[in-house]
Amino acid sequence: MPQTVQELHALLVQAKPAEKVHLYNELSIAVYHKNMSEMKRYVEEAIRWATTLNDQRGLARSYLIKGVYYEGMGKYDNALHYHYRSLEQYQKLGDKQYIARCYNNIGLVYASIQDYKTSLHYHQQALELNEELEAHPDIVTSYVNLGRTYFYLNNTEMAIQSYHAALAHYQPTENPYTTAVISMNLAEIYTHKNEFKSALTYQHHAETLFKNGNYLKEYAAICGNIGTSYSELNQNKKAIYYFNKSISISRQNGYKDNLLVVLRQLSEHYEKNGDFKAALATYKEYHDLHTTLFTEEKMHYIAQTQLQFEIAQTQKEAELEHQHNIKLQNEINERKKIEAELRKLHRAVEQSPYAITITDLEGNIEFINPAFTRITGYSQSEVLGKNPRILKSGKTEPAVYQEMWSTICSGNIWEGEILNKRKDNTLYWERLKINPVIDPHTNHITRFLAIQEDITARKEVEETLYRLNQELEERIKEKTELMSIVSHDLKNPLTGIIGYADLLLGTNVTPEEAKKTIHIIHDSSLRIMEMIVQLLDITRIEEGHLDLLSKEIDILYPLFQVVENYRQRASHLILISLNRRFQFMLMKMRWNVFWIILSLTRLNIHRMIPPSPYGFPKQKRESS
Repeated sequence: MPQTVQELHALLVQAKPAEKVHLYNELSIAVYHKNMSEMKRYVEEAIRWATTLNDQRGLARSYLIKGVYYEGMGKYDNALHYHYRSLEQYQKLGDKQYIARCYNNIGLVYASIQDYKTSLHYHQQALELNEELEAHPDIVTSYVNLGRTYFYLNNTEMAIQSYHAALAHYQPTENPYTTAVISMNLAEIYTHKNEFKSALTYQHHAETLFKNGNYLKEYAAICGNIGTSYSELNQNKKAIYYFNKSISISRQNGYKDNLLVVLRQLSEHYEKNGDFKAALATYKEYHDLHTTLFTEEKMHYIAQTQLQFEIAQTQKEAELEHQHNIKLQNEINERKKIEAELRKLHRAVEQSPYAITITDLEGNIEFINPAFTRITGYSQSEVLGKNPRILKSGKTEPAVYQEMWSTICSGNIWEGEILNKRKDNTLYWERLKINPVIDPHTNHITRFLAIQEDITARKEVEETLYRLNQELEERIKEKTELMSIVSHDLKNPLTGIIGYADLLLGTNVTPEEAKKTIHIIHDSSLRIMEMIVQLLDITRIEEGHLDLLSKEIDILYPLFQVVENYRQRASHLILISLNRRFQFMLMKMRWNVFWIILSLTRLNIHRMIPPSPYGFPKQKRESS
């Protein structure tokens, strides 16, 4: 099977559609950690072809590879999403071997986010399936993953048992690299337990395997670890021998990361044995290399602390030869403290839930933390050297940015809320605080540090609350208006009932007049009952206990009835006329709105009638 990207491309040119899914998946694996953007492009092509061809197995593998891609990019939520999709596909296919591999990958992602209990659960599920399938290489992988997870959970006994189980299932015909790695892991556990003799047993075993397999980088690393173990056992010559061997291999092959670690280990060994001059010389070499590798992509206070450290180092190096051994010891201890603080600060920045950005004086981005990528969607490689204006949404007033620059360039802190745009063009609100980084020696601004908090969810809640409050105020206003109308509609017939009842009780009336008066009281009572029923219906509608439909209503006919009713009852008090130019008028409205129109009509007519049945006007009043 071709291994190189060129060979795979050559096959892809002549491939049939059914072969493209597999070839794109192989290409994505071939460029893993070499070209991550190409990896993403290849695996997305594989997903597209698998979807088009309905290739469920190819789609499952593509999801698995895309999960690995996001894991490599540090986007663990996305990684879990695609690993779970892959798991779902393989469960539908009933492929137990790949179900177990999905479990292992999910477990590794949870370990990366330090959720070790969940990680342990998935690795145990993977082991059960692999043992059922008797897949020895995968069983070894599961036991190794379990050993590492138990170690993170500080359960060293279970970690040792898991690694020994991995060795027991290891096949001699397989690559010895796996055995060497397991031996290194066991040695790490025994070192953690301060059992250095046991650690040496496994370290020497790994040393032999790495050397014979020509794994030079791993060989250099294990030599440094062996040197540390001998140092702890106070075997000075052997310790220095292995430290120097590791340094020599690392220098010859350009393994700068390993060289940095071993120089530090050797410096600590010299210090422990009282050779402070050698310790200082080694530590200086370590520091020079560390400075080369240590970029400016750190927070402003890390940069300031490093600057102070370098100044202190320059001042002290000329005096070190004349100082007492105790003073040298104190100096080394102080440097250790500074480095410990730097590591703590770096971890705090990396793990912060807030997006942290450092720019130069022109606003060009020099550093972002993982939270920036999570919030904006932009990776580090996409924003380094660019201006944060790539996040502009166009929704924030230019005056805000002018005030921001004016404030920070004068050495003051600026805080505010800005509506920005993510890489996927979705908008988000952020609470932004920008601090100028000031060099304490020159008192000049050297950089700007921005801390951003995504407040989109809070803004949405505030918007919803404001809208609901407006709706509530509108409902209260409507209710107040309705109650005003109802009170007028109820007051007038009640006034009539009371007045006519008093008339019946207080005067001598003929039976005919009494009967007419009783009819008026009866009609007024019916009107009150009708209004109360309508009012109850409105309440039931608002509570959702009664459905309300809009319908077409001839609004003129009921209005004519209202006018005619009042003309008959009050013709001796007012003149009432209604323009009959229109025979009918159809309008579509809810019935309670129509009732309000009728109520207003009655209210206006009532206002023309004197409040008491005993007070008659000298002249009739007109209403039209």
